Amino acid sequence: MDPAVAETLALTFGLAALRPQQDLAVDAFLRGRDVLAVLPTGYGKSLCYQLPAVILAQRGQGATLVVSPLIALMNDQVASLRARGVRACALHSNVPWEEQREALANMGGFAVVFVSPERLENARVRRSLRDVARVVIDEAHCISEWGHDFRPEYAALGWLKRELNVPVMAVTATATPRVRDNIASSLALADELRVEASPLRANLRFGVALASDDTRTVWAAELLTARGFATRKTPGRAIVYALTRKRVEAVQKALRKAGVRAGYYHAGRSDSARQKAQQMFEAGTTPVLVATSAFGMGIDLPDVRVVLHVETPSTLESYVQQAGRAGRDGLSAECW
Repeated sequence: MDPAVAETLALTFGLAALRPQQDLAVDAFLRGRDVLAVLPTGYGKSLCYQLPAVILAQRGQGATLVVSPLIALMNDQVASLRARGVRACALHSNVPWEEQREALANMGGFAVVFVSPERLENARVRRSLRDVARVVIDEAHCISEWGHDFRPEYAALGWLKRELNVPVMAVTATATPRVRDNIASSLALADELRVEASPLRANLRFGVALASDDTRTVWAAELLTARGFATRKTPGRAIVYALTRKRVEAVQKALRKAGVRAGYYHAGRSDSARQKAQQMFEAGTTPVLVATSAFGMGIDLPDVRVVLHVETPSTLESYVQQAGRAGRDGLSAECW
């Protein structure tokens, strides 16, 4: 391992070693090569770009720009980095414009700058990117899954490589070979190093229960009750996924009626209602959260003991992403 990498890893992040795929990604990115990293949930994808970003900033080479689709994810990472003594900021719609202007004027003074894809449409933001040393596209599968309809700005991020001419890293937890090729093409990656690790994790136990549409919720309530989620002494948390907002609300009501302390989360709720539901889930007040796929990206709770799907996700990649939110602490967890 590069001495600078080992020193920064220990002093800033408190770690003694990198995992093999992390090591490959960090080394390649520091040397100026494009990287496409497909690493499972809980593997430490953010370290693959945060570690090089800190080293590059220490060398006076400029900031690392991280494009992220979620405000909550950006805020969490900024807070985490600042707690480690790393200069970081975020540029998104919830940050006061005066604060954003100050950050843009001093872009070179930051190690990591998080930005939403929509904010990159702003001309002033684009002009401030001259001090950027590296670009990272987080949750890069959004380019293929959502980019053309939900977030068109995500599909257009190839201009960063073409205009800034800096190394680019794309990171995601799951991507089929077709999606990987699509990501590389959309971002204009050149001779990129592709690193991947198996999504299979020994601590996850998978199970399938055969139940009619009418009895799935009853079965789910019985499972969650048996795992302790109807008592005040709950071992961790559980996430229950459904496809539609209507089904989410129906399942949540049925679980509560059965005595399971459950909240619910979907994009149809107000920002404040979603935030409150997430906070109560994280605090353990409602240790079960019924949600659509709108919940989970960027969430890094270590003690999710059960992930239960009452309906089949639209793609296998979505299932792997969602099931992979269980057992991030390395302890045994169930995916039903």
